[in-house]
Amino acid sequence: MDFTKIIDTHTHIFPDTLAPRAIASLAEHSGDYKPHTEGTLNSLLTSMDEAGIHTSWIANIATKPSQTSSIIAWSKEIAGERIFPLGSVYPYSDTWEKDIDDLFNAGIRAVKLHPLYQHFYADAPDLYDFFSMLEKKGIMTVLHAGYDIGFGKADNAHPSRIRTLVERHPSLTLVAAHLGGWDAWKDVLPCLAGSSCYFDTSFSHETDKSLLESIMEKHGIDRLVFGSDSPWLNQKQQVLFIKSLGLSEADEQKIFFKNASNLQSRYSLLAKKN
Repeated sequence: MDFTKIIDTHTHIFPDTLAPRAIASLAEHSGDYKPHTEGTLNSLLTSMDEAGIHTSWIANIATKPSQTSSIIAWSKEIAGERIFPLGSVYPYSDTWEKDIDDLFNAGIRAVKLHPLYQHFYADAPDLYDFFSMLEKKGIMTVLHAGYDIGFGKADNAHPSRIRTLVERHPSLTLVAAHLGGWDAWKDVLPCLAGSSCYFDTSFSHETDKSLLESIMEKHGIDRLVFGSDSPWLNQKQQVLFIKSLGLSEADEQKIFFKNASNLQSRYSLLAKKN
């Protein structure tokens, strides 16, 4: 297959002035997962070149209400042919409606949310209006799914909760990270696989192979997109892992490029530059 046609839907970088501090802070709670890049745009582009990846989605996370505006500004700065930045909103911000409007008006049609870092439950009833606004605005939502190494067994993003969210908002385009639930894959199979959301493949190499195959078969290749979670995993190694699964070339192309490309074409409105 053409390795220039790979989209990585799950990466993290920070502005150059913040990257050293942010990466060091996150690494303190990442266990055995140590960063493979410096967490900067240039270091990600180098990693992408080494892995044969054309485009990376940048999963920004607003860990406090005031960060939405700075994420918008930075997203406009880095958006380009190879970089697709996601906005973010703190769901319990007093200004979440204005924040979503600001994202929309800035041309950002995709957000990243993290129930653990943003202190909410995926199926919280009091967030119905929040997700309804994303749904009505046509804003794609990329959601951390499963547990998180920094938060133990906190179940804010358990697959069963995400299933409720998906059923509650059937028109919301949602991508559940980590094959639907990091370290909760036994629950992904009965709870979330086969639903209308997408799964990214980040950390799927940690899944028992037979369970991985069952999840992929039940969920369907058309709703799987490649993700690495760079810098916490090496992009090239994650590409090679997907290729090691023995999928058909057509199925590989869907996971590596076609499925994400279809989403990106619908939700990427920021001005393009080379």
